[in-house]
Amino acid sequence: MRGNPYYQIIGWVVALFFGGPKAKGQIFQPGSQPVGSGHPDALSVPIQSSSGCLRCHGNYDASDDYEPFDSWRSSMMANATRDPVFRAALSIAEADHPNASDFCVRCHSPFAWYNGKSSLPEHDPSTGRRRFAPDENRLLSSDLDGVACMVCHRSEDPGDAQIRNTQLVLHDGAMRYGPYSYENGVDPRHESAQSAFLSSSRFCGQCHDIDNPIQEGHFIDADGSLRATGEPFAIERTYTEWAWSAFAQRGPNYRTCQDCHMPEVGRPVLAATELEILRLHMSRHDFAGGSVWQPLALLSLLPPQAREQWEPLYWASSERSRRLLQSAASLSLVNHRLIGQSAELVLRVTNQSGHKLPTGYPEGRRMWLSIEIRDESERLVGASGRYDSERGQLLRDPQLRTYEVKLGEVLSDGSVHESFHFIRNNVLLLDTRIPPEGFAPPPRSGAEPLGRNYRESTGAFRHFDEVHYRFEGLCGVGELKAKARLLYQANTREYMEFLRLHSPPSPLPELEGRSWGEIAFELWETHGGKEPIEMASIEWILGPSPAPCETQAPDGGVDGGTPDALTAPPPPQTNAKGCGCKLSQSQNTTLSIWVIFAILASFRYFSRRTHQTPPTPKR
Repeated sequence: MRGNPYYQIIGWVVALFFGGPKAKGQIFQPGSQPVGSGHPDALSVPIQSSSGCLRCHGNYDASDDYEPFDSWRSSMMANATRDPVFRAALSIAEADHPNASDFCVRCHSPFAWYNGKSSLPEHDPSTGRRRFAPDENRLLSSDLDGVACMVCHRSEDPGDAQIRNTQLVLHDGAMRYGPYSYENGVDPRHESAQSAFLSSSRFCGQCHDIDNPIQEGHFIDADGSLRATGEPFAIERTYTEWAWSAFAQRGPNYRTCQDCHMPEVGRPVLAATELEILRLHMSRHDFAGGSVWQPLALLSLLPPQAREQWEPLYWASSERSRRLLQSAASLSLVNHRLIGQSAELVLRVTNQSGHKLPTGYPEGRRMWLSIEIRDESERLVGASGRYDSERGQLLRDPQLRTYEVKLGEVLSDGSVHESFHFIRNNVLLLDTRIPPEGFAPPPRSGAEPLGRNYRESTGAFRHFDEVHYRFEGLCGVGELKAKARLLYQANTREYMEFLRLHSPPSPLPELEGRSWGEIAFELWETHGGKEPIEMASIEWILGPSPAPCETQAPDGGVDGGTPDALTAPPPPQTNAKGCGCKLSQSQNTTLSIWVIFAILASFRYFSRRTHQTPPTPKR
C-alpha cells in the first residue's frame, strides 16, 4: 500500500483540500512548559497524580465530605476534561484550527498538557495512542482529572506576569504550597511551604481570564462601524470583572473568589489523616459554580465501581451549585399598579456576586426573567419569558428580558456573523449581563457591558437592572396574582444543538463513530440540562380582575396580557449565521469534491496501465 502511487495521491489530495493529518504546532503562551519540550521553562518533574493525595486528604470522615479530596473529586475542576460539552467544543475547535488543542487542553487538562499530550490526536488507530487515558474500572484517569491537586499546590506567584490563559509558573520539584505553615518537629509527610498566593483572587485569575491568542479582537463603535482593538480577543473576563469591582477595591481580602467558591468548613477539622492537627479555617474544595446538571451527567459516565463509590459526592456537588446560584442574585418588586385592564410592573434584579451575572464561558449561558399573571382559577392571563420545558426552548416575546453574551466572527468580506465557533470568534456583539457592585473597568478592557445601559452618573456601572413591564387586556375571575422568577441555564438548546450538529465523529473506538456533541446533547436532555434553575422568585397580589375573559385560550396559551404571539427561536441551520458559516462554503466544497474525483479518476487510469491487479481500496 505504501509503495502504490494510487494511495499516495489520495493522501496528497486529502491533505491539499482538507488539511490531511495535521502537525499540531503549539500556540505558545508564557509560563512553565511541558516536560521534555526543550524550552528553558520546561518542567523536569511531571505533575503528580491526584490519586496519591487521597491517601491522606480524603475519605476519612464518613459523616461529611469536607475533606479536600472528596469535595474536589465531584467538582467541575476535577472533571473539566471528562465534561462532554468541553470535548464536543474541543473537537469543533480542532476542526476550525489545527493547533486549538494546545490552547484548550492547557486549561482543561494541565496534567496531560504538562506531559506533552496536547499535540496527540484524540485517538490514533495505527498506534493506539490517545490524548487522554480513559477511566478504567475504579481507576480514574489522571489525564481526565482536569485541574489536578498538584496543578494548584505547585503554583508559584508569577509576580508581574500577565494573569490569564493558564500561564502558570509551577515549582519544578516536590514542593507543595498551601495556606498553612508547620511548626518545627511536625512532619507533613512531604516538602511543604506556606503561600498567600493560593488564597488570593489573582491565583484564580490565572485560568479565569481568557484571551484568544490567535484572534485579534474587534469592537463595534456607537455608529455601528467595526474596529480592531490591536489586542487578542477577550473570551472570558471573570477575574477582570472582580478586579474592577467594589469587592477588589475595598481591599484584596474583602471578598475573594475563594470566599464563595471555597467556603470555610465552619468548625475545626482535620486537613489530613494521621497528622492530627485541627485546622480552624480550612476551606472546602467544592469549587461550586453554575453547573447543576453536569455533575449528574458526569456521574453517569464513570465506570460502574467508581460511580457507586462517588455517587453521593456528585449529587452533593450538584446541590451546592444550585444553592450558590440562589445566593448570587435577589429579585424585588419596585412598583406595580393595575389601571383598568392594564398592569404596569417594575422589577429589580440585583447582582450579589463579585463578577458579572452570569459570568464565565459565555456561549450557551444565560439568565432571564419569567413573569406570569393568573386569576383565582389559575388561568394564565399575562406572561413574559415563558419556557417550553418539553422542547427546552425559551419563547420570545416583545418584553423578554435576558442576561447573556453573543459573540461573532468577522469574515473575510468584512461582514459579521453571530457564531458559536469558540476558536474563530473575534468580536463581541452583545453583553447584557449585570455588572458587579462598583464595576468601573478601564476603556477597551473587553469587560464593558454592550447593548444595555448600566452606566451611572459617577462613570461606574450599577449592579442591578430595573425592568419595566406593561400588560394589556387583562381579564379573569377574582383577584389577579403575579409571580416573577429569575431563571438560569448553563447551556441553551441552541448551543447544545450546535455541538450536536458540528462536532465531528470521534475516532475513539468505544464511541463507535458517534460524536461528543451527540453524547453531550443526550446527557443534557436526560440529566436536567434543559430545565432552567430558579435563582430567585417573588409573588404578590396585583388586584381584582378588571373583567371576565370572553374566550378561553388553547391549552398552554395566554388569555390576555401578552402583546404578540410567543415564538420559539428558529432552528439552527448548517449554513445560517448562527454557526458562523458562509453559504459559499458549500459551493467550494462541491467544487473541491469534483476536482478530487477528476484527479483520482485520472490516476486510477494510470494505475491500471502500470499494475495488472491494483489493490482494492478498503471501504
